[in-house]
Amino acid sequence: MNLNLRPATWTAAHADRFAAACGSDPLCTPAVFGAMAAGGCPLLDVYDGERCIGCVLLALHHADREAVIVAGVGYCTLAQLRGALRAVVGWCERAGFVHLRTHVQRPALARVWAGLGFQQSEIVMRRSHGQS
Repeated sequence: MNLNLRPATWTAAHADRFAAACGSDPLCTPAVFGAMAAGGCPLLDVYDGERCIGCVLLALHHADREAVIVAGVGYCTLAQLRGALRAVVGWCERAGFVHLRTHVQRPALARVWAGLGFQQSEIVMRRSHGQS
């Protein structure tokens, strides 16, 4: 594996990748992510050699020295995923961030993060208007 992160500019390909990953979640939309990327949030493409295997969108909170993984999508093996996550952690550390946070919906992905030293720190609850 030869993984590396490359700063990216939002494209239609990114919108397609995130749309496929978001499914029907109303708070997870490529339009929102595209606006965030256009507004200065780092968008990083993950490459294995010359093949793009995923991308990640970050929000940076400089005052708290916290980076937040807002969204990520990839088409890769488990080994590539672990390597990509390590690369994102390293990017954040080199950029001076001492905290890294992500919200995870899939239990298997939570286990991958736990294997990298992450711990659960919150539980997110959501309610849609009109729900009884």
